[in-house]
Formats: sequence, C-alpha cells, structure tokens
Amino acid sequence: MESVAPRPLAVTADTRRVPAVMWVARGVGPAPLVLLGHGGSGHKTATRQQMLAERLAGAGVCVVAIDGPLHGERAPRPMAPGEYQAELVARGMDIVVRDMVEDWTAAIAAARATGAGDGGLGYLGMSMGTRFGLPLAAALGHELACVVLGMFGLVQSEALHPGLHDAAELRACAAGVVAPTLWHVTWDDELFARAGQFELFDCVGAADKQVVGFPGEHGTTSPDAVDAWIGFLVRHLIDRPGFDPGNQFACRT
Repeated sequence: MESVAPRPLAVTADTRRVPAVMWVARGVGPAPLVLLGHGGSGHKTATRQQMLAERLAGAGVCVVAIDGPLHGERAPRPMAPGEYQAELVARGMDIVVRDMVEDWTAAIAAARATGAGDGGLGYLGMSMGTRFGLPLAAALGHELACVVLGMFGLVQSEALHPGLHDAAELRACAAGVVAPTLWHVTWDDELFARAGQFELFDCVGAADKQVVGFPGEHGTTSPDAVDAWIGFLVRHLIDRPGFDPGNQFACRT
C-alpha cells in the first residue's frame, strides 16, 4: 500500500488551537470525509491511525484526526493513563466532552474549507474514540452518514477512573445517534465487560445498526475487524445509491 502522509490542518475552536491533521483522498471526485478518533494513550497520527487513514484514503475518502484532551500535542508532558484520567475528571467530564464536540465541529468546518466532505461525513473511533464519538454523533444527527464505534460499554473496570463514567449520560448520547451504526464488541475485553458493551449498543437510537464481535482483549484489532470497519464506511460513503464521484476535486491541496 502506498503511504499517504498526514498534512497539518489549522483548526481553532473558540480560543483553543486544536491539533489536527488531514489525509487527502486519492483520485478525483467529491470526497467523503471520515473523522478518526483515537483511543486512550494514543494520538492523532499513531500507528493505527495512520493505517486506517491510508486504507480510507486509498478508497477515495479524506480523513481528519485531532488529538484528544491531554493526548498528543495537548499533553503537557508524557502522562500515564491514571494521571491523565484523574486530570480529565478534575476538569469535569461534562466540560471535557462539550469541548471535544466543539473541537470536532471546528475540524469538520476546516476540512470542508479544503473541499472535503461534499461526498458525506462519517466517524470511526474505538474505546476513548467512542467515549467522545457518541456525544459527537448525537450532536451531528443526520449530518452523519455513518458511524463505527466500539471497544466501550456501560460497565468499566476498576482499572479506569470511576469519574470517567456516567452511565446515564452515555445512554442518553447513544440514544441520540441516528446515523447507520456499526458497533464493535471485543469479546474478552478486560476494561469493558462484554454485557455492558452489548447494553450500550442496545441504547443506540439508529434504526440501521449492526454489531460485530471479535475475540481478544481490549485494544486487540484483527485484520478482519479493520476490514469490517472500512467496508461499512465505504458502503455508506462511496458505494451508496446515487453517489457519483463526478468531476469535482476530491480535496484542494
């Protein structure tokens, strides 16, 4: 697979600079846009982010990723999970979530200014990417064409800070998701109990929702799982009835 390098994307939300990058789709046509959320202790250009972005760009999709709070360029120093989790809780998870929704919304606007997103909008994020992806998907509503979420649930392990989790708020966000949804369950997840993963999937409000399960512990990502994620996004963004790649530029460079 030919490497596709991420390009810096200037994003500001309110007075915050949002560290963001963009991978430009190959080919010509009105390019769909996928927002790529990373997991805990990851960052916007982590190895898995790069792999997913290359797969999507090769399929004709532009991709945008931002650093989560206290991750990547937003971390003041290298931080262990327990340290950044405690600081997020001290800030107030309601404020952290609100700011992330605003940051993603600003990133969408910045990407669309380059010409991306005319062909539809999707989201892909596992684990922490789902924690912030659920409220974002609920806020975007029918603006989203599809969403891929998972490795997350209503029951979390004691290894995670208890203040990160508000089951009632998670249920409410999930109920607000109306875009076609693919939900990934990690069968032997040690951080999120299997039953809680299925329970949160049940809360998703989309009429069109699917669940897929794969063996392994938290963070395990098999090639088959990646194929399922990419295939779902491509079906809804590229292969959907009436979509014509036409004669427009995919993204302006």
